[in-house]
Amino acid sequence: MRWSACMDEVVAWMVAAYPDEGCGLIVSADGRFRFHGCQNLAPKHLARSSYMLDPRELLLAEDRGEAVVAFVHSHPDGSDDFSAEDRADARMPDGAAAHPGIDYLVVSVTAGGAGNAAVFRFEPVLRDFARVWAVALAS
Repeated sequence: MRWSACMDEVVAWMVAAYPDEGCGLIVSADGRFRFHGCQNLAPKHLARSSYMLDPRELLLAEDRGEAVVAFVHSHPDGSDDFSAEDRADARMPDGAAAHPGIDYLVVSVTAGGAGNAAVFRFEPVLRDFARVWAVALAS
């Protein structure tokens, strides 16, 4: 994956967010990629199983001249699969991608650290998200 050099920062952020879901963005500017950790704005009673990224983070990235290349979140005590809820949140009501061209990175985490990570990308022909990259992690 072209931005895999960001994975150490991603893993550290997601492990630190445990037992809640962590979230963030991978952004690019001038051919360089970086991870930007974001606060999970989901209500505390929902934060273990969902995340809410502040939409202003997208505008701030744009103001800095950065392009968002991936949304990142963790699944505490879960898998690195793109869940039904993830898929629904990443789609428009007509089934199209809510953010065309932006990937989704899911990191599985436990109290012991990170397990696996996978990237999902919307495939227009399939009208669904497909796993395009996966890696076993050591945190």
